[in-house]
Amino acid sequence: MENRNAIKNRMKTIEETKQMASVMELSASAAIHRAQKEVKECEPVFLASEEQKKYYGFAPFTRQGDGDEWVVVAGGDRGLAGGYYVRLFEQVKKEQKIYALGKKTAEFASSRGYHLANPGITRLRECDSAANFLLEQFLKGTISKLFLVTPTMAGETNWKQLLPLEPAKDCGIYDPSPALAAERFVAFYLEAQLQYAIKQAAMCEFAARREAMGAAANNAEEMLEQLTLSYHAARQAAITRELVEIVAGAEEL
Repeated sequence: MENRNAIKNRMKTIEETKQMASVMELSASAAIHRAQKEVKECEPVFLASEEQKKYYGFAPFTRQGDGDEWVVVAGGDRGLAGGYYVRLFEQVKKEQKIYALGKKTAEFASSRGYHLANPGITRLRECDSAANFLLEQFLKGTISKLFLVTPTMAGETNWKQLLPLEPAKDCGIYDPSPALAAERFVAFYLEAQLQYAIKQAAMCEFAARREAMGAAANNAEEMLEQLTLSYHAARQAAITRELVEIVAGAEEL
């Protein structure tokens, strides 16, 4: 009897876990649709910055310094997303310095022994100061190369080099000078890249959470099926024992 009670208690706990995972899966699905809309809103500025950067590859933004390689890693703030962060850091080297987008990104990097440059920015309004900081570090030579790592909805990662820029090939007339025009553009370019990366990463984290919670709900269902069989087997065994005891008692009489 105690065995059956223990099984029933486990079944109750797993059922509650399954329900919670299902609710979180539905919540993540709704959040994905909102995040997709926000990504779409950021897209025009992001695409414009990508298109225009080929015109602003002038010194000092084309020079590689003697500092460290920095990697801007765009993650998220919430967690419960399966192997999302493991995949995100899969190709990041320990000797590279991490500039984190998202608090969970920073926590994961710190727990794995990466060298963090910041505690993890989470708001779009922080991207302006973040872009200026990264640009300043590059111009000082602290950063030799600046990379950006972003997740994809397919569970993969995209890498791109933000700095140094490729030398400009189609030079026009710049007022007041190419260097000053490039300085203004690069600050805008970095900010646009960071803003888009934050929105993209949030959307992908929701997708990873939906997948993780769906898998958790399915696993819970499988465990419930196995426990149900175990419960019925224990119940049948108890009935059999009672019948044996009744028959044995009757024979003694």
